[in-house]
Amino acid sequence: MSRRRSKFKLPFFKFKINKKTMLNMMGFIFVGVALILIVSFLNIFQPSQENGRLLERVNGFLIEKFSGLSVFIPLLLLMFSGHFFNTKKLKFIKFHITGGITLIFIALLGLLKSGAWGQYIFDSLSIDLTKLGATIILLVFFLIGLILFLDTSIDIFVIFIIKSLKALFVFMQHYLFRSFFTNKKRSDLKKTEKTEPVFIKDQKTFDRVRQPLSTLPVVSEAKLHTAASNSDFTIKPISPSSSTTWVYPPLNLLMDVAQKEAERGDVQANAAKIEATLESFGIRAKVDEVNYGPAVTQYALSITMGTKLSRITALSNDLALSLAASTGTVRIEAPIPGRSMVGIEIPNIRPEIVTLKKMLMSDAFTKEKDPLMVPLGLDVSGTPRAGSLAKMPHVLIAGATGSGKSVMLNAWITTFLFRTKPEELRLILVDPKRVELTLYNGIPHLLTEVIVEPEKIIKALRWTVGEMESRYKTFAQAGVRNLDGYNALEGVEKKPYIIFVIDELADLMIFAARDAEELITRIAQMARATG
Repeated sequence: MSRRRSKFKLPFFKFKINKKTMLNMMGFIFVGVALILIVSFLNIFQPSQENGRLLERVNGFLIEKFSGLSVFIPLLLLMFSGHFFNTKKLKFIKFHITGGITLIFIALLGLLKSGAWGQYIFDSLSIDLTKLGATIILLVFFLIGLILFLDTSIDIFVIFIIKSLKALFVFMQHYLFRSFFTNKKRSDLKKTEKTEPVFIKDQKTFDRVRQPLSTLPVVSEAKLHTAASNSDFTIKPISPSSSTTWVYPPLNLLMDVAQKEAERGDVQANAAKIEATLESFGIRAKVDEVNYGPAVTQYALSITMGTKLSRITALSNDLALSLAASTGTVRIEAPIPGRSMVGIEIPNIRPEIVTLKKMLMSDAFTKEKDPLMVPLGLDVSGTPRAGSLAKMPHVLIAGATGSGKSVMLNAWITTFLFRTKPEELRLILVDPKRVELTLYNGIPHLLTEVIVEPEKIIKALRWTVGEMESRYKTFAQAGVRNLDGYNALEGVEKKPYIIFVIDELADLMIFAARDAEELITRIAQMARATG
């Protein structure tokens, strides 16, 4: 049964008017009155017209009752008319806006004693509350109307006022007062500059005074910049040396560390807790497989059809509470890549130590001849993983203090020393802390000594950009696209890979943020093909 529309029935006519139509008619009446008032105000500037006596009377009435604030009455009528029209274009005219403007208008009438009605409002309040009390009441009405109009809370409004006053004070302090005192100081300086002349009677003293204090030539800023760039920063030649035969260092140089299994707790009990916890939330799952990683233990679950993965991932905190995880968190991998299973990774109580020797002796390195291979560690199943820097030409290693960033850098550099010749790979090492990478000074893979001064780091980056651009020109002349294609040509001088290692990048960014950012960005964008 459809909802009946409310209608107005006129007693003198035999037809009914819809409520919506009636409201629209009222809105048009308000709009018409507002337009007539606007025309009456415009009629003031055209006194030569003989017509418009009614408009003159209306205008005189408004001026008498509201004085100068009468110009806001058409605006109020237009805003009131917006509430009678049921259209989306006027939805922004809300009741709090209209009510707020009305309160502001009434408060200003009384505060300014604008017109007869404004004087009446202020006098009526003054009889009972005195003039000071009337002013306070009207100010309160003004603030309430302003808060209603802005649709905000009183605390936010007060904060806005305080910040505005602070900004005004800062503006006056920095611009108005500063210019005043600066002009005063300049005038004082001009007064003090007027010194009395000194008369020299002795000829010897006069000749001595005429001699300049220094005869050193004035050096321009450009020459200073050139002299700074030609400092003691040197790069070794990168041409391959064929006079000696390189012998790879043996892996027995690395120590054999007694391998200790990671402490994982009771694996069977943890599997039962996982199944019971999920069952308590209405999820039927079964632990089908357990993978033993060095840092975490992964429990692979098979779930029933129709179970949403989002229900499982939302229970990570509940699972951590049930399992009493050592770090207070568990990681849910839903699903495991390449498998129709969900993995729940629980941190081990004590992790397993992964040695570099174990990684270099694994199949990930013995079966791979790529000189840019670096160890990544063991995955959740305990399988050694490695990656090639050729596929990730720029790497940013981030982590908390003590998380192993420097250990990882040392492992990668040591891997290069065990697997590459100096003519295949060269290193530029930067160590502002002077304690992490300085032990590599003297190895043949270095293009320069380990850089510890911030000034030399920028120069090394500029040299790297220059070498990159030079290689691009050489590759273009040879008709090849990358370093591997160039080294495959016969009769050309082989070019090595160049790896730029920066430890503590934050220290460099503090010293020269703009130069470092521009140079590093350029290298990261274009250095991949040039090696």
